[in-house]
Amino acid sequence: MEIYERLKNTNGSWQTDAAGNAVYRKRPNSFNLKVSELSTLSGTLYLCPVKDSGSKRDIKLELSYTAPLGGKTHKDTVQLTNLHLDVDVDSNNDGTVSTDDRTEDDIETTAPGKVVLLNTSDRDGDGVVDRYDWEISGNGFNEPLFEELHLNLPDSIDLTNYKVGVSYAAAAPPLPGDAN
Repeated sequence: MEIYERLKNTNGSWQTDAAGNAVYRKRPNSFNLKVSELSTLSGTLYLCPVKDSGSKRDIKLELSYTAPLGGKTHKDTVQLTNLHLDVDVDSNNDGTVSTDDRTEDDIETTAPGKVVLLNTSDRDGDGVVDRYDWEISGNGFNEPLFEELHLNLPDSIDLTNYKVGVSYAAAAPPLPGDAN
């Protein structure tokens, strides 16, 4: 696990690089600050997993402080699990999803990314445009109806009872029976 903090300028604004991206500094995995130095932190520490966990909750993050009067130490511990989730699509738009191809992984965050065209067809002929159709039936389609998305989960730990959520920034189609 690596720990980072976002950097601020002397005027309190966030530092950015020439491209407008936030600037972070890596912190040592163990560090001490005096109470008077806490204001130098941005308020949030960012955790960057560097490898999968060997078991559930095997990473311990501990915060402690020693009271100035009496010298009593107070601490709190959070246990974490690092998981490397890999989502693959046809990033280079060649018609295939290559789950083990590092060159395709390297372009996943580079424009244009996966190009998905708006589906304005009614391929099953039921009078409902496919992008709003919750049941597309029939056979003999000569081209794929959907784009593939592969989610690869680590084998390092038992993922029973874990949940994976998927969200995307797009309008959801109306549900069957919704008013137009």
